Amino acid sequence: MKIEKNILVRYEKFQRIGFDRVKFKNVRVTEYEINHLISLYQNSYGITKFSYYRKELKSIRIERGGIGRLEIRRENCCNIDCGLYARIDFSPTDILGQNIENFSLEELKDVVVEIKNILYEDYKIEIDISNVIFNYCEINYNYLTTGNTKDFEDPLRTLVRFIPYMKICIDIENHKEKDGYESKTITAQNQRHKITFYDKLKETKKKHKNKEIVIVDENGEILNGSIYRYEHTIKKTDKFKDFFEETNLFNLNEEVFRQKLFLYLEKNLFKPYEKQKLMCRDLLVKAVKKYREKDRRGKEWGSLMISDILIQERQLGYQILFDSDDLLEIVSEVFLKDKNKGRILGYIKRLLCKEPYLYYSKNKKEKVENLVYSIKSQFHDLIKWG
Repeated sequence: MKIEKNILVRYEKFQRIGFDRVKFKNVRVTEYEINHLISLYQNSYGITKFSYYRKELKSIRIERGGIGRLEIRRENCCNIDCGLYARIDFSPTDILGQNIENFSLEELKDVVVEIKNILYEDYKIEIDISNVIFNYCEINYNYLTTGNTKDFEDPLRTLVRFIPYMKICIDIENHKEKDGYESKTITAQNQRHKITFYDKLKETKKKHKNKEIVIVDENGEILNGSIYRYEHTIKKTDKFKDFFEETNLFNLNEEVFRQKLFLYLEKNLFKPYEKQKLMCRDLLVKAVKKYREKDRRGKEWGSLMISDILIQERQLGYQILFDSDDLLEIVSEVFLKDKNKGRILGYIKRLLCKEPYLYYSKNKKEKVENLVYSIKSQFHDLIKWG
């Protein structure tokens, strides 16, 4: 297979909180040259739709690298003057050629300024960006990890059920490997927000089939691993205002952005994660205690105990046991004073080393915990320790 030019990803530009796809509105068109636009349209210079009457522009749609998607039309319902306004829609893919990296807030402002310059230099369209407001945005964080990202999925399916006011949880197949492995997107959403976890490296490889993705650190050293992404979507302008108390891109500063985002994540990710851990542990403790009182002279009680846990999971609709070490720790605590504690632990350990229980020996909880705490570490200066 022919390998095209590599996709180079800078570590410091992707393992951080930043913006992916964004949509802006309220961008007023102040000047244009209709004859120039007619000439460009005839030569298909990125213009996919074009409508005018005599010398008056009605609407235009431009799609090209460096801009993304830009549509100009009359905004009759929103603006008293019924003038021409542009809506801008772009992601890092449109600017950088890939969207593993994201934009900081200041970089996002620079891109909008650059789009303004491109529009004037190439299309003779002058726009006023002083009142540009968010209409939609995706904020993400990429986590570099080793091993199979499938191990994230079961704990995250449980976690999203603990996020308040998220009514929908969806699994969507992203990518299927030759060995049958299916990468899943874990999503919880409501009318305002959407929270998503998925394997970003596999998604990117699917889009760029003939390219190798190379991740380098600040010294140019190649980093190996998979990229697992957390993504938070804010769907509408009024929801963005509720979130950040500001909708104008150029009025929003980095300090306020980080403070407001941290408060949201504290309520809708970090605390739900801790709540989920406690609840799952409590349910496991109850399951183990049930068998402390039973006759354990037979050889089946351990299998029956784990079967009880599996039945609970089916009834709840989500998993509560992720790692064999968790169960062994709880068994050790529950049977602390039992004279046969060592024999019991040995029996459970041997049981968990056999099929079908090998499923629980993959350190899934630890991987998700590292992911959540890695996101939290981005706000270390805002966290009150102790």
